Amino acid sequence: MTHISEIHIRFGDIDAMGHVNNSIYLQYFEQARMLWFKEMIGSDWNWTTDGIVLAHCEIDYKQPLYLHDRAVIETSIEQQGRASFTVGYRIIKTEDDRELLVATGNTVLVCFDHQSQKAKSIPKEWRKRMSAT
Repeated sequence: MTHISEIHIRFGDIDAMGHVNNSIYLQYFEQARMLWFKEMIGSDWNWTTDGIVLAHCEIDYKQPLYLHDRAVIETSIEQQGRASFTVGYRIIKTEDDRELLVATGNTVLVCFDHQSQKAKSIPKEWRKRMSAT
């Protein structure tokens, strides 16, 4: 299942070239990921006991976003390992009743025990919910 969230392009996201700066896309990924997590895990998530860390990220830019564009980001689980999982992203804007692919990317997240400073297995409940999505 894919989670879809709206992107709110802020004036501060725009660079000297008049489009959304490339670094901002990671913020869009993070916002979408956290909305998806809140929906999947719930708002009572305890970061200190069930932490995650970002291990890898990549983005492929297809075309620019501008201040007044209407865009959404699709978020989905691409892969699960023992302690890590890969989240995929697709940013799509609507222009003249057409959907245009703006960017794709993914992040690898690792479940992490902040006390021991070591990776830990994906919690069973998370794995179950991720498999359902």
